[in-house]
Amino acid sequence: ATQLTMILEDEAAAIAIGSRCQVKLGNRRGEVKYVGKVKGLGAGFWLGILLDDPEGDSDGKIAGK
Repeated sequence: ATQLTMILEDEAAAIAIGSRCQVKLGNRRGEVKYVGKVKGLGAGFWLGILLDDPEGDSDGKIAGK
């Protein structure tokens, strides 16, 4: 499962793809797979996180892309 989280540009610059992380909501752990802007989600920078356990309702796609 993948989760997107909106973050600020300076925070985004400090996060490396492949980093391990813990998502506050639900205390789930995973690996950062994407850092950047996402067309269709508005302003801000986003993280794509591949969760260790297949939880949640997102496959990491926006409008099928």
